[in-house]
Amino acid sequence: QQQGLACLAQRGTLAELLQFNRPAILILRDATGTDHQVVLAALSDDKAALSLGGTLREVPLADLSRAWFGDYVLLWRGGRDEPRPLEPGARGAAVQRLQQNLRASGNAPAQPANGIYDAELMRLVADFQRQHRLEPDGIADIPTQVMIDSALPTESPRLTAATADPAPPGA
Repeated sequence: QQQGLACLAQRGTLAELLQFNRPAILILRDATGTDHQVVLAALSDDKAALSLGGTLREVPLADLSRAWFGDYVLLWRGGRDEPRPLEPGARGAAVQRLQQNLRASGNAPAQPANGIYDAELMRLVADFQRQHRLEPDGIADIPTQVMIDSALPTESPRLTAATADPAPPGA
């Protein structure tokens, strides 16, 4: 939190992780039932690049699916405060950051961020959700905020690179 990062821990799919386009910690279960944490560093149509103990390994998605049951932790720039869902009627710095991030991602007109979650912001959030295959309810829940963060033009690590070869973490 001191670095402005937040965690999203949930169960999902590789398709969902591809949408977020951020590295994630996957919890894999081996044949003995022991859990292991690995970093999903890159993802393509047929393979994943996993970092385990600093070593990058490519594995076929079929192999990954036998050990991964959907649990993951994603780091994202949630701000200094504990992230919380935002909905109409909310006010304050978190709403202002949401407005600024929507504008920076190209999903809101250039206007001052007033920190008020009004009907217009609800419409903008619902439009963003629709474009990114999320439930278009106009409420900025945590997955919506993560997706908005992922849409920002930053130098943050991504799962998919512009090139065909996955880049190792920190490259």
